[in-house]
Amino acid sequence: YYLVLASSCSALIAALIGDLAGFILDFGDWPGIMGWYAGKIGYTLEEWQSNLLRSHSDMMVVSVIGLILSVINWKYGRNVLGNVKKLKTVSEWFVITGLILMVLILVISGFGSSEFQIPHIFTEKGFFKPRGQSVAGIDLVDFIIGTFFLIGGLLLIASILFGNNKSNNLLDKTSKYTLSGVFLTWLCIVITVAGMGFLQEYRADLYNSANDVPLGDFGFAFRMLHLDVSLMLFPAIMVVMILAQQFLNEKDNKVIQRILRFGVIICTIGSLIYMVFNPQPFGPGYWVVGFGFITIISAMIYYFIRSNPIVKVKQE
Repeated sequence: YYLVLASSCSALIAALIGDLAGFILDFGDWPGIMGWYAGKIGYTLEEWQSNLLRSHSDMMVVSVIGLILSVINWKYGRNVLGNVKKLKTVSEWFVITGLILMVLILVISGFGSSEFQIPHIFTEKGFFKPRGQSVAGIDLVDFIIGTFFLIGGLLLIASILFGNNKSNNLLDKTSKYTLSGVFLTWLCIVITVAGMGFLQEYRADLYNSANDVPLGDFGFAFRMLHLDVSLMLFPAIMVVMILAQQFLNEKDNKVIQRILRFGVIICTIGSLIYMVFNPQPFGPGYWVVGFGFITIISAMIYYFIRSNPIVKVKQE
């Protein structure tokens, strides 16, 4: 419950910040207080709006994934026992801590002085450097999301999947099969967001499309891949996996789970090919990811054809 509360509060704060950024976009400096405040904290109005937008988008994406994780935790993880339960509890608090720290950092960054920019860590000039003093690096909030939130979430799902449950509340075979697909998808999120994101940020001397660097033309495409596939498509797939278990019979559920897993793996492999081996437009990575998209779309079509929520609910 603390996890869903933290995720909900984070999403609410993100929404309010987004409303403010949208208000500035629509009405500019009206009624005058916006430009005044931006100047007081050392920004132009456009720069402040950009800061708010970054805080909004990062916070909202992570909050929604946190809500999905809360559903997974509630649906499958209420009856674990022993040391695994302790690991699950620690993992929950890891995720909650990550959400709280993320909100604090992004709120301070969004509303604080220009001197309070999110610092870089793991830079080519050392472990910790203020923004603007290093060519590349992972900023602090990305590090917190990658470690506390993503790794904590992975441990949480793993503790439920591989742990022991109360004898009268064991996860059935279908639930375990579904949860293993969710675990695989979350693992692929960790690989593509935390792993490749680290590479892209740390090697901004190669991939930063804002600068004249060797692979800068492909930096924007990678960021879209990083965001659209890893932080939007993959969480949506986890939701579909859970819904498939709820509204499909066991045989159909197993079919769609396999198709979705295959699509997730193919998209991840394509992302790795693009980022690590061949960052070229319409290169092999593009086509592999495209094939993964087609696979996932096929699974969605299968779900809508085979699902019958009325019958399933009546049976239960």
